[in-house]
Amino acid sequence: MIIGAAKSGTTSLHHYLDQHPEIRMSSPKETNFFEREDAVEALGDYEKYFRPGGHARGEASVHYTCFPTISGIPERIAAVLPGLKLIYIVRDPVQRAVAHYHERYQSNAAPRSMEAAFTDLDDPEKVWVWASRYTVQVEQYLKYFSRAQLLILDDRDLRAGRRETLGTVFSFLGVDQGFDSPRFDEELNVLHGRRKRMTRPGRILRFSPVADAARRVLPAGIRNPMFEVARRATSVQVRRRSLPPGIQERLAGELRDDAAAFRSIAGRPFDHWSV
Repeated sequence: MIIGAAKSGTTSLHHYLDQHPEIRMSSPKETNFFEREDAVEALGDYEKYFRPGGHARGEASVHYTCFPTISGIPERIAAVLPGLKLIYIVRDPVQRAVAHYHERYQSNAAPRSMEAAFTDLDDPEKVWVWASRYTVQVEQYLKYFSRAQLLILDDRDLRAGRRETLGTVFSFLGVDQGFDSPRFDEELNVLHGRRKRMTRPGRILRFSPVADAARRVLPAGIRNPMFEVARRATSVQVRRRSLPPGIQERLAGELRDDAAAFRSIAGRPFDHWSV
């Protein structure tokens, strides 16, 4: 289970793992199933997200590391999958928080003002800040899972040393670590210049029962092009903005201690981070 972090390469990693003949990744990528309070009793619904067969099955739901905005996830997972292997891919906490904010802003789920978005940083509704507190997020899982069940990756590893990193992941999952694919050269969800911000009709459509049914029933080859047409028709262009220096310093100061503690948990220096 890829548990995050959002905006750190989870979509690409899900895609790469799905190429392996011994792995069956969920469709859609983010089931968010364990957000359901009845998840433990409704595993029959969970099984519908996976193709049969394979040595390993997996999903990538970044909401699973959004505590305290979203809570109760690790204990629900542990109740039914105590032997689960967890993958947590991270990036510079400040950069990740800004990217997450922009995604939320584009979905009309964050303030237009960056000053408003990056004050009151302990506000649990500011998920773009909390999801960059990697120690806080990991500690929720280490209450229920051993450290040996958790593989921590750096998004830079996936970009600069992709095949070596995937070999490490395959070994962790107990599948053929020598498997290769030309599709490992693809990158998904890469930001190039302008992004689109969803209009109110687009938000209504995205969270409608019809869209939810399409995610569950339609194969990706039909669903994804259909959703892309709908996104284009119900979105407007926006430009990514940089954090003003004062706000960036405030955010870095808030995340510094958590980042230091996370280095100890991960056993890695992350010396390219800004905090």
